[in-house]
Amino acid sequence: MQTLAREHCVACRRDAPRVTEAEVAELHPAVAEWELVSPDGIDRLRRVFAFDDFAQALAFTNAIGELAEAEGHHPALLTEWGRTTVTWWTHKIKGLHRNDFVMAAKTDELYARVHDGTTEEGTMADDHEHDDDHEHRHRGTFAEGQAEEEPHPEDHTRGDFARGQELADEQEHRHEGDFGEGQEETERHPEDEPKGDFAKGQERE
Repeated sequence: MQTLAREHCVACRRDAPRVTEAEVAELHPAVAEWELVSPDGIDRLRRVFAFDDFAQALAFTNAIGELAEAEGHHPALLTEWGRTTVTWWTHKIKGLHRNDFVMAAKTDELYARVHDGTTEEGTMADDHEHDDDHEHRHRGTFAEGQAEEEPHPEDHTRGDFARGQELADEQEHRHEGDFGEGQEETERHPEDEPKGDFAKGQERE
């Protein structure tokens, strides 16, 4: 199965030969769980895959659809509660081609990955949840950090500014007080002294 699963579908023309009985005997053991059926006289490979519920069956159906699109070869799919029926055959030649065995092997491999929990879809979902959780944690940490960091610079600035204003006002009051006293001394003494000397001189004359 692993060898077939590693192969890819080849372009198939209407005149391409169907697999012979000998080739079927060689290829079928690699996909032994697939039933060889011939409705309407057309040979096909069919297998029923079991699941726990409809959602799992639908997810598997969608995964097979993506695989079929990638390989350019499409099966008949029947999705029911708890199971998906997959049927491979080549429409152009109305029978089985090697491509059908290749796709049956790839389908088995996909089903095995689903049960092991290693599908790309599951991995991507886990990664997405991890990224979202990391983003939420980052946002929470950032918000807490903002709450702690933002108030302090502003409070310190306001406090320092207020204290600076108080000091400036105090210095200004002191300066005005010193200046007032100096004015009184400067204005009083020079004027009084000349008047006193002049009066004394007048009395002498």
